[in-house]
Amino acid sequence: MKVEPTDSPEKIIEKAARLLPTYNQLDALRNEYIAFVHFGPNTFTRREWGTGIEDPEVFDLKALDTDQWCRTMQAAGMKMVILTVKHHDGFVLWQSRYTQHGIMSTGFKDGKGDVLKNLSESCKKYSLKLGVYLSPAEMYRDWE
Repeated sequence: MKVEPTDSPEKIIEKAARLLPTYNQLDALRNEYIAFVHFGPNTFTRREWGTGIEDPEVFDLKALDTDQWCRTMQAAGMKMVILTVKHHDGFVLWQSRYTQHGIMSTGFKDGKGDVLKNLSESCKKYSLKLGVYLSPAEMYRDWE
């Protein structure tokens, strides 16, 4: 409902009381308590913002236990986890054929690791929904 410039405060409250969430909004509200995991080169550089020129080797992951993440989330009552699989630095946490700027260029599992795949399997195991965040910004450019 559109709020008109001429609407009184009472009219605005009346309109607001009639708003209903969309199906997608209601479904999101039913998730109630979710985890948002931001994991990437910044985890190892300890910088808030990546630049896109970080050497993938800074992502010095030695071990990954996404089952532990999901057990903890489930025990806390969470229903969903969202993983940042590519932030604006362009580093990807899955095996991509479109870039080498990602986990495939690290020592983790000899370049064969896949955080997204591992987390997806763990989410299924622990009955958690999985969402992915892909930043629309892109500072890394390997297409040039």
